[in-house]
Amino acid sequence: MDPQVAVRIIQRRELEHLSPEERRREVETRAAAIAEDNSIYGAAGMMRVDEVIDPAETRLRLAIRLDELSGREATDSFLASWPVSW
Repeated sequence: MDPQVAVRIIQRRELEHLSPEERRREVETRAAAIAEDNSIYGAAGMMRVDEVIDPAETRLRLAIRLDELSGREATDSFLASWPVSW
């Protein structure tokens, strides 16, 4: 997810009292922090990356994983209750 979108969704209540200009600046600041925290280099450095695959293999890898998950029972998702606008 784009870091700015994530901030607007996850931290909406914390930011809604700010003026539009203050909100824009705060979203940019928080989004930059999220982007830095979610860097692939940081994840790799913390050994959270299991493997690097050739981009040409992406479709096959996704198909295999989706096939593995296709028999799982669906559960309620907390994402369904997320607000999508201010």
